Amino acid sequence: MRSDTYTGSRGRTSFVLIGCERSGKYKGRKKEFVRKDTCTRKCGCPFKIRGKPVHGGEGWAVKLICGIHNHELAKTLVGHPYAGRLTDDKKNIITDMTKSNVKPRSILLTLKEHNSSSCTTIKQMFYYISQVSFNDFLNIIVINLSSLLCVLNVGLNLLIGL
Repeated sequence: MRSDTYTGSRGRTSFVLIGCERSGKYKGRKKEFVRKDTCTRKCGCPFKIRGKPVHGGEGWAVKLICGIHNHELAKTLVGHPYAGRLTDDKKNIITDMTKSNVKPRSILLTLKEHNSSSCTTIKQMFYYISQVSFNDFLNIIVINLSSLLCVLNVGLNLLIGL
């Protein structure tokens, strides 16, 4: 997706370019580390739509640039990043159950019981649990460091005689 806002120059208007999420090519981050057991969603799909506002300001003019997809459409949304995203309610449930030492598989089953059409996968849930655990770990370190500084400050005051 790309957009261009009005820049004030002649001949340049605002527009929005919407493409298929599978357009483009995968950009690897590290050349020396190549995983053979994974694949990418990107397949160079040429589908694109361009939209620009009508001069009167009452809507958008939409132009189909390329209406062809070079891949099959997904039959289900399971594993799709947007459809499987965690809402605030789901995040609260996962956080509470993780702190109660409930197994991740049981947490996922609980989420599915609350919403049978949920597309959240265990991988998305593990990612969120790791984020929460890391944040808790950082909070513990900050608390320990602040208490250590208090102890050192008291010890320093005793040494100096304040």
